[in-house]
Amino acid sequence: MKSQHASAYYAHLLYPVEAASGAPMCHAVVLACRSQSKGDALIKKLKAEAAAAGRPPPSLEVSLLDLASLESVRQFVQRWEQQHRPLHVLINNAGMFNMGGEA
Repeated sequence: MKSQHASAYYAHLLYPVEAASGAPMCHAVVLACRSQSKGDALIKKLKAEAAAAGRPPPSLEVSLLDLASLESVRQFVQRWEQQHRPLHVLINNAGMFNMGGEA
């Protein structure tokens, strides 16, 4: 996903249709990112956009994860399990690439 579209993509995920009570359906979102600095920058931007729109700031955090590294995946899972947090929704964002064949 191109970085200029990432903010709109995540904002769409963070502010789904609100429940009848008016409470947001998403309470905490973990952004699993390869880059801490890029994840932090996205959080800053999303919180600024929420403030500008008059919404409460989303609960966001970055956790490092590089899916190209099994060691990184193991470390992510270990950190997650140590926190004893439930996982209610998992959204995968996969890129596509050409492996030399025809599409």
